[in-house]
Amino acid sequence: EVEADAQRYKEEEEQKKMTQLQVRRQFDEERRQQLDDERKKKQAQMKVDIREGEEMLRAARDAKDRADREEEEKKRKERTEAKRLVDEAKLARIEKERRKQEE
Repeated sequence: EVEADAQRYKEEEEQKKMTQLQVRRQFDEERRQQLDDERKKKQAQMKVDIREGEEMLRAARDAKDRADREEEEKKRKERTEAKRLVDEAKLARIEKERRKQEE
């Protein structure tokens, strides 16, 4: 009977050990999965952040290009207006000289 008790005790201890190992393996696997999920989530967020950053840069470049075009158009109109005023002044001077000669 003592030997049977010793054998049962030994088997129970082996079973406890196997159970502990299984629990540990399961914990390790769950932790690995959790870390992998977190890594994938961070990678996905990084891709979103990069895409959003690129979109912001593209929008900023587009806005700058639009502002540059508007500024160039404004300068062109100012040059056209200045030329028109110079031409008017020349015509007025010519007309004034013509009148003066007629007198």
